[in-house]
Amino acid sequence: MASSLIIQTIGQIFYERMTASRNLFVLAENIKTGSSWISLIILVLGVLLFIVFTFRLWKWDKGEELEVCHVCSGMLS
Repeated sequence: MASSLIIQTIGQIFYERMTASRNLFVLAENIKTGSSWISLIILVLGVLLFIVFTFRLWKWDKGEELEVCHVCSGMLS
């Protein structure tokens, strides 16, 4: 009776660990496939921000920027 209880407890512990490791494996696979998309999205966002800030700097250099400091003529915002 006691040995079957011990075996059942050990089996339950192993089952919980196997289930947890299987869930971690599935999570790791999802992160692995999602990381390529995340890096692509970050790259596209960086390129877009570069274009926006370059355009604003170009407008400021031409004198078309509306928000400039009245003391040093630097860009605001």
